[in-house]
Amino acid sequence: MRYDREGNPLSIEEPYQIPEILERFSSIKPRSFYATSATYLRLSFKEDVEDEGNVMSYTPYWDIDNEASKWKATVEVVQVILRVLEREGISNSAYVLWTGRGMHVNLHQKSISMEVVRKYGALNVAWAVVEYVRGKIIGNLQEIRERHEAFRLRVDNEMKPKNLFSVPLSLHRSVNSAVICVSPSDLDFFDPSWANPNSFKHNKNWRSFHPGEADYLAEKAIRIYGGYPYLRARYRRKEPRVEDMIRKWLGDQDH
Repeated sequence: MRYDREGNPLSIEEPYQIPEILERFSSIKPRSFYATSATYLRLSFKEDVEDEGNVMSYTPYWDIDNEASKWKATVEVVQVILRVLEREGISNSAYVLWTGRGMHVNLHQKSISMEVVRKYGALNVAWAVVEYVRGKIIGNLQEIRERHEAFRLRVDNEMKPKNLFSVPLSLHRSVNSAVICVSPSDLDFFDPSWANPNSFKHNKNWRSFHPGEADYLAEKAIRIYGGYPYLRARYRRKEPRVEDMIRKWLGDQDH
């Protein structure tokens, strides 16, 4: 569920809202929380989400997808990505999430200045940054995949309008695992047991960043890859959206 019964986006600004939302949608047994990779000037109505001009920034992130049992290969890829970022001058603004089956490397959105975002566009910048690093790690990715026999291992660029990603300390949607932040300096010691919901180990400093630290990378990536390459035209669905069907079902339960 990303919209309420009136079709407006769900949002959480204060901790007390979490139990309220869990109670409100208890009939569908909510388990996992996601957030948009975009930050918005305003977020009250569905139209606010549809309007790209309302987007202040996107959080660039690399989605490392793999079999959970091949997690050591996943960690190696994360370390390769972090080394690329360090070579581009980024050492204080990246954080790592173990999502339950794979990992994300996120780049704090405020490490890219608003001047750069306004110049090129928020989505263009985020997509190009992710794609630039993906291009740099192709050889390493293939070598790690073969050495670990992790043939499902991949690194995806998920930057697109209205995209969602896992929220730190949420539960995974199907695996008995918490989404935890891992300090880059702890990756050599990481073990999936850190994500045990009953006794998790979580890096509380994941919000740290250095303003403008990623500007150089952002401008370089734009020069090489350009902006977001896909059409953003709306399309008409042939069937109702899942969230619309759920809202209708919830409404029927009230009668």
